[in-house]
Amino acid sequence: MLRKVPTRIPQRLPKGKGMSVGLATICTDGLVICADTLISMDTFKYYRPKLSRVQYAITSKSVVLAYSGSLDKNNVIVSQFENELGRIRDKSAQEIGDSFQAVLNGVFPGKAKENHQMLCGFADAKTLFLLKSRDREVSPVQVWDCIGYGDSSLIQYLATIFLEDRIHLPIRLAVPICDYIIAQAKKYVQWCGGDTNLFVLTPDSKFHEQIPSSEIDALCGRIERGINSMLTSASMLDLDERECLEVVKGLRGLIEEASSKFMSFCPPLPVTV
Repeated sequence: MLRKVPTRIPQRLPKGKGMSVGLATICTDGLVICADTLISMDTFKYYRPKLSRVQYAITSKSVVLAYSGSLDKNNVIVSQFENELGRIRDKSAQEIGDSFQAVLNGVFPGKAKENHQMLCGFADAKTLFLLKSRDREVSPVQVWDCIGYGDSSLIQYLATIFLEDRIHLPIRLAVPICDYIIAQAKKYVQWCGGDTNLFVLTPDSKFHEQIPSSEIDALCGRIERGINSMLTSASMLDLDERECLEVVKGLRGLIEEASSKFMSFCPPLPVTV
C-alpha cells in the first residue's frame, strides 16, 4: 500500500520592513528629505528606495514622501496618493494634508498599531510644509524630524546640533548635513544601511534628486574625522584662540568642499537674504 504523501502548504515569506532611517528638514530656500535603502527580513536583507515623488496632473508640482515600516503598506499609500493628486492641477496645503490623512485612514484601521511612519513634504504658494505620520496619526513638523530605527539618541543629538529648532540653513548646507546624519545612522545604528537617497524640493515646487554614490559616504567619513579632530582640539586647554579658529575654519572648508560635490546634482539655487 502506497504511503500518502502529505500536502505541502506554501509558506509566505516574511514581510520586508523598511525600518531604518528617514530625515527631512525645511530650509530657507527649500526642503530636503533623505533616507537609507536597507530593507530587513527575518533571515535576509535587500535594498529598495524609501523615498517617493508624487506628481500632480500636468503640472510639475510634487509631494515628496519617506517611509519607515511596511514596504507593502507604503506601496499602497503611494499608489492611492498618486491617484488623488494625479487627477488635479493643484491643491492647497490644507487639501494635501486632508488627502494624506484620508489615504492613511483607508489603509490603517482605527486602532492600528503597526508603527508605520512617514514624512510628507510639499510647497504651497511658495511656502514649504512638512508632515509626519505614525499609522493614521498625522502632525505638522515645524523644522525637521526623523523616522525609523535611526530616530535614535544619536541622530536626535546630531540633528539638534546641526539643524537646530529654527529654519536657518540654505539647501547647499542642509544637503551635506543631512547626508552626514544618515551616514552616521548607517554606521552606528542597527538596521540602517545601503545607499542614501536624497530629494530637494524648492518653494516653487522644482524637484531635484541626488544620485547615490560611494563618494557621498566617503565624504561623510572625512567630515566625521574633521568634527572629531575639532572636538579633540577644542578640549586642549593650551590651544590659543587663533589655533581654535584655524581648526574651525578647516572644518568649515571641508563642509564647503563637500557641499559643492553633494550639490552637483542640483543647479545653482538663488541666494536668499
